[in-house]
Amino acid sequence: MQTLTKLFFGTFFAATVCAVGCGKKEEQKNVSPISATSTEIVLAVKDSTTYYFMGELQDQAKSRTINVQGDLTFNGSIVEGKYHYNSGSGILDLKGTATADGIVSIEEQTSSGEFGYNPDHKAKTTAVIRGKLDRRQGLITGTWVSADGKTSYPCTMKMIAEYKKIKHPALGVSISYPTFAASDFAVLNDSLKRTMTSSYDSSVKSVQSQIDEIKSDTSWKPDFNPIERLSETDDLDIFHVSPSLVSMTHLAYMDGGGAHGNYAYHGETWKKNGAAWERVRLRELFTADTAYYKVVSDLLITALKKRDATFVVDGTVKDFRDGLRKGDLTWAIRPAGITFIFSPYEVASYAEGAIEVFLPWKVLGSYIRRDGVLKELLP
Repeated sequence: MQTLTKLFFGTFFAATVCAVGCGKKEEQKNVSPISATSTEIVLAVKDSTTYYFMGELQDQAKSRTINVQGDLTFNGSIVEGKYHYNSGSGILDLKGTATADGIVSIEEQTSSGEFGYNPDHKAKTTAVIRGKLDRRQGLITGTWVSADGKTSYPCTMKMIAEYKKIKHPALGVSISYPTFAASDFAVLNDSLKRTMTSSYDSSVKSVQSQIDEIKSDTSWKPDFNPIERLSETDDLDIFHVSPSLVSMTHLAYMDGGGAHGNYAYHGETWKKNGAAWERVRLRELFTADTAYYKVVSDLLITALKKRDATFVVDGTVKDFRDGLRKGDLTWAIRPAGITFIFSPYEVASYAEGAIEVFLPWKVLGSYIRRDGVLKELLP
């Protein structure tokens, strides 16, 4: 299990989630799109590749722009992904097709969860996007139409980042991470690439070492193939992007050949400071008044009890003030609020999966700093 320690407590820490409020849309805040920072956003769409996009729905009747963002994977004629409305906490699934000549039809559907899986969920189509894909420019233009046909908006979806994937040819080791097209993100791109390739090299050594150890054990039985059973993967996904802020969730998974593998997520948020990008610490989001420790902790405990998180319900986990004070909790942000993420075994059993709790800024009220990291997101 030493490799799991590397994944969980390396440069990126970890934790995972089952989404709350999936598919909900709230009143839209007008957050500037990333295109405001650079004109160098050109990503040609390739097959079998995942992209992160930013989109705009033009509500001409109310003279407003509704911003969305998410990811799309192009695989032959199949297009799949997810997105969120900038003011919402939930995620919506995207499923559709793109013909060879670029005709696109994508359904927006309710989701079973951003990170979790709910076998009882019945997907419901809430809207359809029809239009044209310019593969050279990485741009979809068309019309968003509500499922009942009563509301429609002209829309655009621009690919702003491409997910790079490296997979070992023989071992069960892989990484994936985003590379942004805009030059504003060049420094961040370099940092992410260095970190992720270092993780890849470390995982290759770790898995190969385990394989060698197993094969050298006199009790090893050839019917257990360690090359097929042992794996480590490391995936970094964008949670939300704005011109000066990038929030991401980082997933580490390891299968050591036991009854099941294990996994964890960690939130990584970065702020732009001149030409540089810097990691954001949790305390930067809140006022200097440390009373927020108790307020946030109480909100988390209440939400987790409603989710029947076993270790909270039975009193094993009573509060999070110490974790908030030390900055140990896992989190990511969107314009509407902050998401705290709890891995399996942190607040519930493995069978219960991982759990997330979304806290809107409006609930946290005066404890949020309005003049710092969040100023471009708050109304």
